[in-house]
Amino acid sequence: MNTRQDLLPILQAVRAYVPRLILEQVLAAPDVEQAGREERFAGAVLFADVSGFTAMSESLAQLGKEGAEELTRVLNRYFSTMIEIVEQFDGQVIKFGGDAITCAFISDDAQGEGVLRAGACGLAMAAGRSSCG
Repeated sequence: MNTRQDLLPILQAVRAYVPRLILEQVLAAPDVEQAGREERFAGAVLFADVSGFTAMSESLAQLGKEGAEELTRVLNRYFSTMIEIVEQFDGQVIKFGGDAITCAFISDDAQGEGVLRAGACGLAMAAGRSSCG
């Protein structure tokens, strides 16, 4: 039987790698099996990726190791900026895939508040991408 106290050190160790939504669910019900679990909620999901990423990565690949390092720096700047923007709109990053980011904006109501936050976040992300280099 797991208790919240038993789980805290484990969750602390993995919190950088697990969406906040999942951590909150585990803490709320430590005895409930989480694998394969589904839950419905009001909100919105936002998908974003780097425009022109394939061309940029192919161009940088021609530079060898230096190009790979530059690509890593560009992606790190991009994701750091995008994560900050998502958090400003009370969103949660739930997945990274290559140059893409998936975010959830959960609402306490079904009136579209999460959708509005996701839309505003998307606009802020578009405006903020110029600061990523």
